[in-house]
Amino acid sequence: MSYYPFRFDIKRLRPLLQRDLYKDPDVALRELAQNAHDAIQRRSRFDPAFKPMQDGKIVFSLDEAGQTLNVSDNGIGMTRKSILDVFRFYGRSDKGEDEVGVFGLGAKSIFATADSFTIHTKSLETGETQQVYATVEGLAFQPHPPPREECGTTIAIPTRIHKDHDTGDEQSGNQTLNLKALNQYCRCV
Repeated sequence: MSYYPFRFDIKRLRPLLQRDLYKDPDVALRELAQNAHDAIQRRSRFDPAFKPMQDGKIVFSLDEAGQTLNVSDNGIGMTRKSILDVFRFYGRSDKGEDEVGVFGLGAKSIFATADSFTIHTKSLETGETQQVYATVEGLAFQPHPPPREECGTTIAIPTRIHKDHDTGDEQSGNQTLNLKALNQYCRCV
């Protein structure tokens, strides 16, 4: 019997997973809220003194001048290794089997909204701070990231926000996000 392993054309598969899987850019809002929630829950398992319901924070803020949506949490934060594992690989996740998101695709949903984003994080486990520029081509770690006082993660996404509906911006690759969807997803978390 002959055996022929599956092979993948990553140049064709990556856009399918990034854009076609998440055609609705508002799904990125749900994924960001869920990932921030998961980071807070992980912090409470690592630091029993941290109480998620009273100490946990997830903040969505809009820098209208810079047209940037910032999603911040005070969860466990990310190490260089966890950033690489989460954002570089498809089909791999650092979540346990009892957690949502074990396929490692949700974090890539940001690419349904923008062609690039920035991650600024401080790990509670190691104390390391990282700032990373992510594009559909890969990740670039800043050699000397700015300090971050509190553990957690901020993801900055260039975007536009609309109060009622969403439309695409074909020239920049950035989508308009729906504030009603943001409100809906945050209530669920």
